Amino acid sequence: MSVGSRILDATGTKYGAKVTKDHALLVSQAPYPEAGGKQTIIPFRQYFTTNGLAGGPNDLRVDGSVTPVDFFIPAANPGDLYITIISMAVSDSGAVPSKFGTLPALTNGVALLYTSESFDDIYIHTGIKTNFGMVRFGLGNPSIGGAGDAFRVSNVIGNADTYMTNIDLARFIPPYGVQISFETSQQLILRIRDDLTGLDAYDAIAFGFIRLAEVV
Repeated sequence: MSVGSRILDATGTKYGAKVTKDHALLVSQAPYPEAGGKQTIIPFRQYFTTNGLAGGPNDLRVDGSVTPVDFFIPAANPGDLYITIISMAVSDSGAVPSKFGTLPALTNGVALLYTSESFDDIYIHTGIKTNFGMVRFGLGNPSIGGAGDAFRVSNVIGNADTYMTNIDLARFIPPYGVQISFETSQQLILRIRDDLTGLDAYDAIAFGFIRLAEVV
């Protein structure tokens, strides 16, 4: 005697299941969310700040040479946070690849790390020390100009030159980058460990999405 299976959809309608000759359940992809479905993810954008708040201090030009200064993204409300991209920009008049802005290559560098109550700190980068090091961390994205100016934009702030990079965390940690779980002490941290007060500008923005703990 053969036994069949049926699957119920959201309306209670029964559909027969089909198994391929390789013993796999035959399925088809459908867009998400389904038509009429409720939104379960919302976009996220926030500067790294000293207090973790969206409106907190976000100027990375601090002196962390003696005591490191942390700028961070904490757990979000109301769900798990996934950070997929970090956009970082350093501006200084006359900036070149071998320096950080126009400061000499940093001694300790700017670290990117992930912290959790469940395990020891994880360093995604132990220390960005030059403009080129920052661009390389972003895998050369974006390339804006050509030749020596491929990663440099002039006159962004007054006559300052800017190096910018987009760090694609979803490529380091596929498919959704760094997860900061809801109602935990987990953080994604930029740790300043040199004196960066001489730069014209320096900041970093995290992009991603929040998966809601409860569907709204």
